[in-house]
Amino acid sequence: MLPNSAKTVFLILMALLLGCWALVQSVKVWQYSQFPWVEGTVVETRSVDWWRIFDREMLMIQVRGSDYLVFARVNNFVKPFDPENVKFRYGGDPTREVFLDCEENPLPIFLVCFGSSIILGLFVIFRGRLKRALFADFLQISGPGDGELP
Repeated sequence: MLPNSAKTVFLILMALLLGCWALVQSVKVWQYSQFPWVEGTVVETRSVDWWRIFDREMLMIQVRGSDYLVFARVNNFVKPFDPENVKFRYGGDPTREVFLDCEENPLPIFLVCFGSSIILGLFVIFRGRLKRALFADFLQISGPGDGELP
């Protein structure tokens, strides 16, 4: 069993790692935000395991009006409703991944992870001061030696 401070540091590190992943994904989505929306048809769906942790699907999509095939990696819970008519942002390069209109931008995940890691970090740094500030009234009301906190 880890002590409380070790658990908190572990949570901070995990939140930072998840936040970094979400930031990288957000930058990818942001790069495609300038491209126009294009429609296409899903021609193939393949299940892809990422380090046997995340089960994702790779969609091969034919761009409507051309012979180009593009691909999109989506989570299993983000499947397009109508595979015959899929909208995505496309910059003209069929070798790069496209992002569907039903995918969310992971920027809120980044903000929550980094915000929570900052709050937890401040809590670890100022834990003693926080206890004294919150329980100052309790320490003054109690008798001598009764209200001391460890």
